[in-house]
Amino acid sequence: MSDHLKGLLITLAGILALCPDSLIVRLIETDQWTLLFWRGIFTGIGIALFSALYHGRNAPAAFRKIGRPGILMALIFTGSTIFFITALHYTSVANTLVIIGTAPIFAALLSRVFLSEPVTSRTWITIVVVCFAVGLIVFESMDSGTIWGDISALITAVFVAGTFVITRQSKGHDMTPAMALSGFITALSALPFAVPFDVTAETMKLLLLLGFFLTAAFGLLTIGPRFISAPEVTMLMSLETVFGVFLVWYFLGEEPTLNAIIGGTIVVLSLSLHSAMMLRNE
Repeated sequence: MSDHLKGLLITLAGILALCPDSLIVRLIETDQWTLLFWRGIFTGIGIALFSALYHGRNAPAAFRKIGRPGILMALIFTGSTIFFITALHYTSVANTLVIIGTAPIFAALLSRVFLSEPVTSRTWITIVVVCFAVGLIVFESMDSGTIWGDISALITAVFVAGTFVITRQSKGHDMTPAMALSGFITALSALPFAVPFDVTAETMKLLLLLGFFLTAAFGLLTIGPRFISAPEVTMLMSLETVFGVFLVWYFLGEEPTLNAIIGGTIVVLSLSLHSAMMLRNE
């Protein structure tokens, strides 16, 4: 198997494992901070074990090699996790996933600022179109009272973009251990506000299931993109927006609004077209 095909399959598997995230969060009946605590604990332990299996006897060295960039990445991703759960608490899954789907746009802007990478005219056009699509969703939320959830989703997108940029800057090192560190930092951040043992057995099963999917998703998504280009990663990430919304719609009947459908379609098509053109040029 070529490195390119291996990268595609690993990344696709990671995205498919991430799709049930929003659905399981919706099913879990506990407060936001208790959810964040257990999410962090199970994700941190799971990814640490994943990394240990992947690196074998070199695992301790892999954890040391993340250095300061890895610690910064862990802190930024912790922020994205907290605001993601906040977004799901205050707005719909459709709004949350569509807005977070704009992360590649923010990644392009952050790469321009911190890595001095040029932003093409095609990318600027895509940014304008995507901002219009997000504007449709946010404008509707101002009347429905879910504006704070949309803002939280937007902050999540910026933080996720930050992790993309750090991963790109440190592409010579495996940043999977940083994701494990982020899980433990998330748990510590939530602990003062959480009631960890005030959960039912059914809720704990869902939390364990969530930890399993997130371990697989974040572990694979940290490894797979090392073998394929950024445009291919962006196109594949659009699948999570579509499938994630569909799962919640199908199982819980949380129907997206017309603006969310229109905005989501614009975002997915714009990013996919932009990525396809970049991939053709490469």
